[in-house]
Amino acid sequence: MKYILIIFIILIIIILLLRKKNSKVWDWAQIHSARPAIVIRPQTISQIQRIIRQTNLPICIAGQKFSHGGQTMKDHSIQFDMSNFNQIINLDTNTNLLTVQSGCTWAQIQDLLDPKNLSVAEMQSYRNFSVGGSICVNCHGRGMKYGTIADTISGLKVITANGKLCSANSTTNSDLFRAVIGSYGGIGLIVECTIKVEPNYPIERRVVKTSRSDIIQTIDQIKSNPNIVFYNANIYPKNENTVIHISWYQTNKIPTSTRLQPNISYDWINMGLEQLVRRFDIFKLIRSQIEPDLLSDQQVVWKNYEMSYDTNSLKTLFKYPTTSILQEYFVPVNQIENFLNDFWLIINHFRVNLINVSLRYVYGTNIPILNYAPTDRIAVVLYLNVGNNDLCLAYAKQWTRILIDKAIFCGGSYYLPYLLFGSVDQFRKAYPNYKKYLSIKKKYDPQNRFTNCLIDKYFIF
Repeated sequence: MKYILIIFIILIIIILLLRKKNSKVWDWAQIHSARPAIVIRPQTISQIQRIIRQTNLPICIAGQKFSHGGQTMKDHSIQFDMSNFNQIINLDTNTNLLTVQSGCTWAQIQDLLDPKNLSVAEMQSYRNFSVGGSICVNCHGRGMKYGTIADTISGLKVITANGKLCSANSTTNSDLFRAVIGSYGGIGLIVECTIKVEPNYPIERRVVKTSRSDIIQTIDQIKSNPNIVFYNANIYPKNENTVIHISWYQTNKIPTSTRLQPNISYDWINMGLEQLVRRFDIFKLIRSQIEPDLLSDQQVVWKNYEMSYDTNSLKTLFKYPTTSILQEYFVPVNQIENFLNDFWLIINHFRVNLINVSLRYVYGTNIPILNYAPTDRIAVVLYLNVGNNDLCLAYAKQWTRILIDKAIFCGGSYYLPYLLFGSVDQFRKAYPNYKKYLSIKKKYDPQNRFTNCLIDKYFIF
């Protein structure tokens, strides 16, 4: 038996080495890949403009490369890797506005803001993403003040397909501004971002355990507290009728944490535990019993601390023969119980290897053209394990499309940074303003130079 295990591990290592050896670029889940004609890591605006004007190849844009479905890549393209385009330009403490280059990460920004006792207004829960990438997917987090990052952007500078540098905000080039937020790199290349910052302060955690049928009532109570800062809820795969609501409130108590969380290269303990939860149901059950009690311990931390998780804490040991992926569905608040009831029937029927379900509250916004939350929504975030082969991915597409149909039937939508399982028809129903997006794209990018796997699939020219 041990020799079989050794051979299996050796084969996985060989496959991984072969996958990395070629000239392909890969997505985060190690499912999608492409061979760009060239990868460029620009450092100046003029360099980007010159390359766009002197070439006619398709253009893809990559930040920190956390997308799953080829949203940053295409064969035979120019891929602008913006990770070196990461300078902090200006912090105005009178207006609380920060201007940065688009490749700047939240980690860099937090390192600047925290000594000044300032905080990012809205971002993901993890600090490794780039600002430009976050805007291109119109990210949201657990914050209970703004709907999405769109509500915290004061202005952008965007390079369009003819190499022109355009300033865009709610009044100047407002069509470009609204289209490029949540554009997935299909409109133009964001090079500068001006975003809101806010005070940093202590926050206190409170945890409430309820049944699934009490979700709406509990969320309404949490929302009504004027000191609410962050909210999310966990539903565990082997305890699906119980919801663990986790809220953070502004407090005057003294924090017991450091100001920011430490950077992580590898979290071997979590990586090992993730493998156990991924592969054995008994560990899913154990987690559902232990983790809520751990979360119930009183905790007072800095706001920045709770906003500075490191994605390396989620790093997996292997992404082949199985890999971990994310999915997300946005459901109108009054439909969340209905959606979750059918959701669990679908998940259990198809025996989906679900690791975690997290709920977030997303306030409605009217800014992005491709808008997943035109009204208040509950985000249902899935973290799950799938086989990294064509047969298993086809099976995952089957049940995913059923879930997308359910979200659309409830009046909701689904998130686009992940595997592109949704059909063209489902995309158009979930994002009914796609024609307006397309008309703005034709205005600023008539030759469809800004493209990737998502644009190719959902916007057919």
